[in-house]
Amino acid sequence: MPLSPLLILHISGGSVGLVAGTVAMVVRKGGRWHRVAGQVFVGGMMCLAVTGAIIAWFRSEPPNIVAGLLTVYMIMTTWITGRHKDGRSGAFDWVALMATLGFLAYLWPLGIEALYQQHRMMHGVPAAMSLFLGSVVLLAAVGDVRMLVRGGVDRWR
Repeated sequence: MPLSPLLILHISGGSVGLVAGTVAMVVRKGGRWHRVAGQVFVGGMMCLAVTGAIIAWFRSEPPNIVAGLLTVYMIMTTWITGRHKDGRSGAFDWVALMATLGFLAYLWPLGIEALYQQHRMMHGVPAAMSLFLGSVVLLAAVGDVRMLVRGGVDRWR
């Protein structure tokens, strides 16, 4: 199977993300190198997630499209949280919560439906994986709601 430019970009983004993430964990938190490595990590992982979702769309793989978009959600909410100077929540946080609820509305029914299938799978995804990932999304949604109710991340300290 020949490598498409999109797949090469996907693999490259993931590789850059892994290296930059490792550097960000090793160097002093809050320092110049930590910030630079973190920004490179976000860029690499966004490249990985977006190209992964696009590849999944071309291949008609709905669970992988959702996985790519969920990865974008996780990366963006983490990055935005780290960039909040005043610690307050904003419009992006509300949009992110709606996206989380959309992921949840897809993943849990997919997992429950898979439980009733002969091989306990839907669209090639085991029921346990859909239910597990749906549970991770539920925890993310609970965290989002908690932050929004409290008015931002700064009030948690």
